[in-house]
Amino acid sequence: MKIEGTIKQLESILDHTRSMAAEADADEIWKEDIAALEFAITALRSMQEAGEPLSLEQLREMDGKPVYEFAEKRWFVVKEVFTKGKPKSNKYDYTEITMTDGTVFSSDLDYDEISNRFYSCPPAHIDRSKWEKIVTNADRIRAMSDEELADFLDKCEGLGYADSSIAKDKNECNMNMLDWLRQPAKEE
Repeated sequence: MKIEGTIKQLESILDHTRSMAAEADADEIWKEDIAALEFAITALRSMQEAGEPLSLEQLREMDGKPVYEFAEKRWFVVKEVFTKGKPKSNKYDYTEITMTDGTVFSSDLDYDEISNRFYSCPPAHIDRSKWEKIVTNADRIRAMSDEELADFLDKCEGLGYADSSIAKDKNECNMNMLDWLRQPAKEE
């Protein structure tokens, strides 16, 4: 279910809960339920479906909150959203979005020119394939052939790693096996 559908369903439940709370013999629990539902609806309204740009109205509610700007591929904190002119089918003559670092995004026509630029989280179409995977010692061991693993185990045994340590840390103390396995692998 999408966020908007969830909000509508919660609003329906909230209306019913308010009518129950208005009855003369209503328990106090109804008031607590109303407060919880109102809180949930407010929280959901501040969220945005992943990958969808923020609307102008949602961006207005982001004052003091971070937004991801797609063109520059970085985070900003919204300071102010300013519009000029009367809205014509939800469009203004001029839109200006000022960030706390002084950066200003503006459009002489309407918000549509810059509307696909701001997200509450990075959109899914960011190229994550360029992220570098860190190969750990455990990854390196998993990739070993039987012969390489036998050589590795012989080496460990020959160096006296018969206890649960396999290496020394930066203070020359024995390192826990699990900690060592999670360390980035060193090139040899």
